Amino acid sequence: MLDSRVVIVIVNWNGFKDTVECIESLMKIEYTNYNVIIVDNGSSDKEAKKIKERFNGIRVIELKRNLGFANANNVGIQIALREKPDYVLLLNNDTIVDQKFLNEMMNVAEKYPDAGILGPKMYFYDEKNKIWYAGGKLNMYFNHSHEGLNHDDSEKYEDVKKTDYVTGACMLIKKSVFEDIGLLPKEYFLGWEDIDFCTAARRKGYSCIFVPRSRIWHKGSASFNRHNLRYKQVFYGFRNRIIMRRKYLSKSGFALFIIIQFCVVIPVHLMYYLTIYRDNQRIKSMFIGIVAGIKDKKRIRYSPS
Repeated sequence: MLDSRVVIVIVNWNGFKDTVECIESLMKIEYTNYNVIIVDNGSSDKEAKKIKERFNGIRVIELKRNLGFANANNVGIQIALREKPDYVLLLNNDTIVDQKFLNEMMNVAEKYPDAGILGPKMYFYDEKNKIWYAGGKLNMYFNHSHEGLNHDDSEKYEDVKKTDYVTGACMLIKKSVFEDIGLLPKEYFLGWEDIDFCTAARRKGYSCIFVPRSRIWHKGSASFNRHNLRYKQVFYGFRNRIIMRRKYLSKSGFALFIIIQFCVVIPVHLMYYLTIYRDNQRIKSMFIGIVAGIKDKKRIRYSPS
């Protein structure tokens, strides 16, 4: 299994410094049978050219405009699959990786024949031992959650296990998964495409596996932080969770989900935004996203107006 071919796809959007740090960490890993594809997602300031000049030999695909997370990754995945790899690894550009991270995931992939998607333990970049992701739980009527989030690492998070989803920040995906369910879903633009993809894979009989000895560090929504796009994140978060439930729940199940959202989830977020953030724009973005999701307006992009 350690001679399996892996193609790593990284999307860059105005994140040159993060992307450079990510690539430099990849160049130090012990696993050798891999190559890297960078998809520049309509960045400004000639970032695609800068990356090409900085890393001679790494393939850089330059998109003319921002196609969103899923579509940009899909461009890279399609190119990667032409190289006939055994696995495709999707990796956020705002991560750095441990030298053994890919070896550890490949070792586990060998032990789980039904493993379709594998993910590492992820820590916060600025707090090296504080967990960002140690498995994922999805409740179709409420929300999803990263296990271990904001907890210090401990023996509690040391077991390889099947999980509801692997976060899109780092997903090692078996080639056959793409053959069976296709590429990342396009309707979300930003957020929830990883959970949707994992849900579709599990319904096809694949397992999603958390691999604790594989470790990476994640800056966490660096693009949002860098470009002050928190309102966009709120909009897509609420819109996309509704689109995902409409896709997978029965009509009665979807109706129950909407009732729970308005009776429980939305009031909790409303109180949080009023008391913690004291930010009416977040509230407005939330309700715009909810309306867009209920109307199933998949092509609506965020607008603060």
